[in-house]
Amino acid sequence: MLMKKIFMQDWMAARPYRVADSADVYYVGIANKVAAIVKSKIADSIVTDHHRRYIGLFMASWLEDVISNIGVWKAFTDECLKRYGTRVPLYPVGEDYYTDEVNEEDVHFLLWHYLQVLCRVQKIISPEDPQINAAAKAIYELLAAEYETAPENESLQQAFYGYTYTESEESVVRYFDFLRWFHFRSFLNCENMDRLQRMMEEKAAAGDRLIAEGNGAMLQHILMTDAELFDRFDLLSLTSPEWLARIGEWHPETKAWASVKVSPSHYFLYVRKDEEWVYLQDLVSGATEPVPVKRLSFNQAELEKAVEQEVIFATSLVEYMGVWYQRGMLAMAPKTDGQMVTEVARAGNRLDHSREKADYEHFMQVTGGKPIVFFRTKQEVLDFLTQQLGMTVNEADLSVDERTGAAVMASKEVGVHVQLGLVDCLQSADNPSYNAESARKGALSFLVSPSVVPYSLSCRLLDEGMLADAMMNSRKGNQYGADLVRQNARFLTDYYFHQCREKDLI
Repeated sequence: MLMKKIFMQDWMAARPYRVADSADVYYVGIANKVAAIVKSKIADSIVTDHHRRYIGLFMASWLEDVISNIGVWKAFTDECLKRYGTRVPLYPVGEDYYTDEVNEEDVHFLLWHYLQVLCRVQKIISPEDPQINAAAKAIYELLAAEYETAPENESLQQAFYGYTYTESEESVVRYFDFLRWFHFRSFLNCENMDRLQRMMEEKAAAGDRLIAEGNGAMLQHILMTDAELFDRFDLLSLTSPEWLARIGEWHPETKAWASVKVSPSHYFLYVRKDEEWVYLQDLVSGATEPVPVKRLSFNQAELEKAVEQEVIFATSLVEYMGVWYQRGMLAMAPKTDGQMVTEVARAGNRLDHSREKADYEHFMQVTGGKPIVFFRTKQEVLDFLTQQLGMTVNEADLSVDERTGAAVMASKEVGVHVQLGLVDCLQSADNPSYNAESARKGALSFLVSPSVVPYSLSCRLLDEGMLADAMMNSRKGNQYGADLVRQNARFLTDYYFHQCREKDLI
């Protein structure tokens, strides 16, 4: 079956400007050539026509970024170098790698990433997959041949750096407009628009009130605002404001992007308002001084309902160049509202981890400083949890296979965690159930499966050397597969858990 062609309207739907020129015509041509390569090299059972067209558009956008010196890809490779010691994960970077050129390692990684995300495969795709490598090599040869003659896109350069952001209200509006484009349309965020569409479909199927009342556009705006401020499903598990800060820091026009901060709190006590500001007290962080928030950033009709001090605002606040602005949905409830009080308390615990920290400290005291202890039987686990830790346990929740054993571990982020599966994959002199063969088959799950273990404990297991047997199946042998995982373990964990040590470990 013939592949549907990528047209100019498809390309322009993902542009931060409205008028196409000759550079856009050129990159649409590149997108179609890339999509054709993907069709010829990767089986239809793996990639749909829809995905091929997406990959063509994203690869062309990546080339455009490199040629036009925009800096999105450079921000990614700089962050990789800082975190992982290499500019591109999974594919060893050679001596002929240049940050401002088309590199084969970049193309291989991007194609792997797009296939992993767009096809929503539940298992890890091997970086050595022969179909992917054949397609990546052909795409690289195409783009490398175009490198010397590919045009810079002046419209894209102007969209990024043709305006100097200041403290003005116009700059604030432009920033949030650009943030929305970047989060949902940049080649770095390849599935965010599809994810939004799936969320809207799920809301409609569940009978969402706003959709039923004909306010679907309002619901979509609420979901988009929340996603662009907080979602971390992109590469390296950063939010879009954090990405823009890294991208814009090298340009005087966009240095203001680095000033943007999103409040982790969503709950505020209304204190008072005047002609310019609304004063809110953060109920989650424990701060006592009210925060002045720009009054014009609120829906004025909703704001007029707040006539008493004992009202809680549930909303999002964003700081831009030292000034706070309200964004997204604004819900209000009396301070005495039981549900709201409960939500505030839960939010406070999520933010400071006070209970988890206390449980962790108690655990470490009981174990003599060991973050992980191993057991053979259900009774041993029960005795440890109830008699030594003083916990209340439902025995029905404990199902211990004595062949593979169990482990109890703890971290400041999650408190005490009981591990009942894959314990025989953990390499430790203290683990009586350790089995090297099982570990070679299953240890990787601790790095790529959030359902197996919390992120903080995956990091701890890695740091303690207990995942030394983790490996990918490799055509080059077990040792190569083990080395590949060892060299990329931190990236793999960040990638599949959508978290990172810099933000999520205390």
